[in-house]
Amino acid sequence: MNTIILRGSITAQTPIAYSLPGLDASRTELPKPLPRFKKVDAEGQLAEHLYIPSSGLSGVLRRACADTFIERAKVLHDTPTPLSLDELRLAWVGGVGKSGKVNQDQLASALLGLPHWLKVNPILELFGAGAAGVLHFVAGKIMIENAVSTTALRPIILGQGVRSRDFTRQPERLALLSEEQYDEYLISADAANLKSRYKTQAKELRKKIMPAAIKANNLSDEEVREIKEQADSLDADSKDIETMTDLLPLSGFEAIPQGAQFSHRMILRQVSDVGVGVLLLGLDRFAKDGAFVGG
Repeated sequence: MNTIILRGSITAQTPIAYSLPGLDASRTELPKPLPRFKKVDAEGQLAEHLYIPSSGLSGVLRRACADTFIERAKVLHDTPTPLSLDELRLAWVGGVGKSGKVNQDQLASALLGLPHWLKVNPILELFGAGAAGVLHFVAGKIMIENAVSTTALRPIILGQGVRSRDFTRQPERLALLSEEQYDEYLISADAANLKSRYKTQAKELRKKIMPAAIKANNLSDEEVREIKEQADSLDADSKDIETMTDLLPLSGFEAIPQGAQFSHRMILRQVSDVGVGVLLLGLDRFAKDGAFVGG
């Protein structure tokens, strides 16, 4: 066969969230962002679209095709273990890289036999491999594109908020504390409340010496100085109070909303009839057995 183009659509049955390896862990975007891009819509307006990266789709589709191929191999060879460990790794993830010097004679010999391996292993033909033993890198014959939202789409935010205090949410847990621990808990809670009160009072005082407030209340320089000293004193007192908080913020993450529609395209070039058949069976398996993308 020459070139085959498969077009289809993907519907998010649940919210979808994922992260990309290219996003530096030290970056401070909160919540964690999804990849997106902007394009001009039919009305000539620049609109933001979300997309599902081709790498994620390729991985789950490869495993679906590989599982289909392995099941057929079990029947063909009448054995529950038709493939070796290396062959399984090659089918599922494209092999496992190994260190060591490349044997050029061995590589040349293996490359001469590549057409044979592509014929007997449709997964290798379709998706290629990054570490195919003596073959090293093998290019696949299927190009899987990003799945792009059919309309302008913005993410939803999940997992954002504040982690609640266990003892506040479930007071009966206080029974787990000894008398000394209970006293310690009360002291820490009182300290947290006092610290918060000092900070709030200081903030309110500083509002009184904003330029507009000074002018509106006709405050003298001496009055402004006294208010500032009171605010500074409260800030200093709040810093001296040691507290331990369990109200940690949860930054959350962006997710594709449930029901979002995506258009998708795959291009096959010079793929054998067997390879096309395995891909179609894999697509059917992927769709029926639960197409899980993201996390």
